[in-house]
Amino acid sequence: MKIQKHIRQLIYDHAPYWPRFDRLVHTLRFMQTTGAAPSTKKSVRDKIFRKLTNGTLGDPIISATTDRSFAKLAISGMIGRDVGLPTDAILRSEAEVAEFDFQAHHWVRTTHAHVLPIQIAAHKTVPKDQIESWLTLNYYRLFREANYKHLKPGILVEPFVRNAQIPLEVRALCFDGQVSLLHTFDGREGLPYAPRRYYTPDWQVLDFSVWDPADEKDYDKPANIQAFLDDCAKVAQHFEIIGLEALFYPDGSYYFIGLSHCPDGGLHKVHPASKQQEYNDRFLRLPPYGDTPLD
Repeated sequence: MKIQKHIRQLIYDHAPYWPRFDRLVHTLRFMQTTGAAPSTKKSVRDKIFRKLTNGTLGDPIISATTDRSFAKLAISGMIGRDVGLPTDAILRSEAEVAEFDFQAHHWVRTTHAHVLPIQIAAHKTVPKDQIESWLTLNYYRLFREANYKHLKPGILVEPFVRNAQIPLEVRALCFDGQVSLLHTFDGREGLPYAPRRYYTPDWQVLDFSVWDPADEKDYDKPANIQAFLDDCAKVAQHFEIIGLEALFYPDGSYYFIGLSHCPDGGLHKVHPASKQQEYNDRFLRLPPYGDTPLD
């Protein structure tokens, strides 16, 4: 078994970066994670597998909206007003990072990959070496998601704390133009994982989590949640499956920070495992959780 895993990992790491080999890598990962071959079943995993392998992620619009600096502009355009977290700077080189004066109450993240943002607190030493290393991070080579293939590396600097308020990060999982699930995301530095708390769109807590164990905290329903759901629907109508990421502040304001075209890479692990089917049904809004069956 260890030899088989080692061989699979060698294929992941060294297969040429061509669509046919990307499909091979995704197929092997799917089988390794789920214990079964991809099928046409109506499951989140199968739908995202097809999205990863049918060539649609290479569309220029999909690629452009994967870039977190442009995604905020695109989301604002689809909604019809400015809803993106402001951008203070986009740094494109190690020299720019080295020379930049990072201010407190901001966070730093990448435009071209998923990383846990670095929050700059008062009197904190900024880890510029770590930030510079992000410029060499190639998300496509790591996960073979074609929408990342041609993104230009960049470092986003944004005002995380606004009016002395700390936000709550909320992610909306959307299917066929509607919000299916919401979850909080606690990406504080120093935690061994990112706890999540899952909710229905009307903020009823659910007893499962994805990838990481459920957050032990229960969060109050954010103000303006219905306006947020309406905004998400305006964006989601353009895509079959997306995840929209936002920051909610105690004063009721919220700002979008990006979107994901393959939420959790499709190879999520549900905790507890017995809730996998419920997660799938709620995401795709199948009965008994949805109003009408899918074709």
